[in-house]
Amino acid sequence: AVVSTQSGHYGRGPTNLQDRAPREYSASRLITSENVSAIKQQKMCVPPFNEYAVAQVKGNLAELYKQRSSSAKHHASITLRRALELGEEKGASNWLTTLPLTEQGFVLNRNEFTDALNLRYYRELRGLPSKCPCGQQFGLTHALNCKTGGFVHIRHDSLRDLNAKLLGKVHKDVEKEPSLIPINNSHSTDNSNGNNTADGARVDIRARGFWRNGQSAFFDVRVTNPFSASAIKTPISKIFDNHEREKKREYNWRIMNVDNGTFTPLVYTISGNVGLECGKFYNHLCTKIANKNNEKYSDVISWVRCKVSFMCLKNALMCLRGTRSVKKDNNIGYVSDDFKYDVMQCRF
Repeated sequence: AVVSTQSGHYGRGPTNLQDRAPREYSASRLITSENVSAIKQQKMCVPPFNEYAVAQVKGNLAELYKQRSSSAKHHASITLRRALELGEEKGASNWLTTLPLTEQGFVLNRNEFTDALNLRYYRELRGLPSKCPCGQQFGLTHALNCKTGGFVHIRHDSLRDLNAKLLGKVHKDVEKEPSLIPINNSHSTDNSNGNNTADGARVDIRARGFWRNGQSAFFDVRVTNPFSASAIKTPISKIFDNHEREKKREYNWRIMNVDNGTFTPLVYTISGNVGLECGKFYNHLCTKIANKNNEKYSDVISWVRCKVSFMCLKNALMCLRGTRSVKKDNNIGYVSDDFKYDVMQCRF
């Protein structure tokens, strides 16, 4: 029942035709009832489109999915319940419904697709190592959190680079990892409140004129794992709110009072869900891109959501399947660290 639901409602796309056919037949009869009546009465004019019937069908379908979702969550384990909640979020299922276009990066091989389906319901993957090079037991949660191998940093940097590139489409003055203005004695602040007062402090992106003409807007990316032990029982909206508040405690006062700018935290989950602040950022950014390129806002925001969904998915698969350490082979012998010097020594 779970996997046969539509992808936008935590399912995997293909529906159970035996379950769907009677429902579609009833919907078709309801929507076309006025047309059938006009044909029977031999009327010459075509009746107007029955928008009320369409709205009624959509309402009934939404209520059906809501009941099924509630029932599935009630009988599910805590991890599956969290996976179902994430699958219902806007944009989280885009990777499952888009065409596999290689040139746009919207493609997965067979093993990646299998892993992605298992990860969608947070099921353990086959073939994972039993131990991590860091010394702890290797599992889904540990793989997505472990910093050994640098995959967590790559996951963060890929989203930073994507946002900087999108900002560059509508703004000229865009900078990655800008240094914040140092705090001097004229700025009274209390770093006990969590303010970052260190010299050389940086955020991920700066774009001049994003929210207000001439003013610099600063952005900082964070990717969180809602399946971790500290977050598994916390509502998703609360998780986003906690991370956004933490980022604002760290940077907001300094950026507003010293750099005279604005600060927006961009918080993502490993599944591609975004927080409230990040959602507003994408809405405003896609509006700017659409206006500049004379395109539909719906087309721009749909592509961006799909790109973010695929990027987060591929980063999660990299954390799960990527090699975190290189096995040493003592049979190789000497391998040069300074090729120019060794060539001179050998007199090639």
